[in-house]
Amino acid sequence: MNKHLLILGCGYVGTKLAKACLKLGFQVSGTTRNNEHAQSLKEIGITPIVVTSPADMSDAVLKQVTHIIDSIPLTRHNNTMFASQTQWLPILTPKLQHLEWAGYLSTTGVYGDAGGAWVDESYPCQPSSPRGIERLKAEQAWLSSGLPAEVFRLAGIYGQERNIISR
Repeated sequence: MNKHLLILGCGYVGTKLAKACLKLGFQVSGTTRNNEHAQSLKEIGITPIVVTSPADMSDAVLKQVTHIIDSIPLTRHNNTMFASQTQWLPILTPKLQHLEWAGYLSTTGVYGDAGGAWVDESYPCQPSSPRGIERLKAEQAWLSSGLPAEVFRLAGIYGQERNIISR
């Protein structure tokens, strides 16, 4: 079976990862909610999947997936944020028949305020913001899903198009 990477939330980071994986010979699909962005994904070799929720994806696509990167931002509703993974991941799990690996892109915000102390993956999670709390819920959804999942806690996302000077 060919390696097929599905990037959930194929935005800035997802597109960068997709380009690298395409060079490694992966077939890459990426979800987006936006038809214009879907066209830009297609132009660089990513198979776009326009959906509101991963739960809406076809079983035919999911059964081909061998690798997943979850880069979906927190969902905003009525001025609150929540981790939608707690809702759609249980629906996807039984459909991912050939999944070898999944990675969830989280945030160091799950650690909360460490008061200037050094923090590594063994530091206890004590999120102090609503965003950190919801990201921790998403991490827990992946890690308790029974899928071969890992969590990556990113401190910040920077790039040529994403820096304070260009704003």
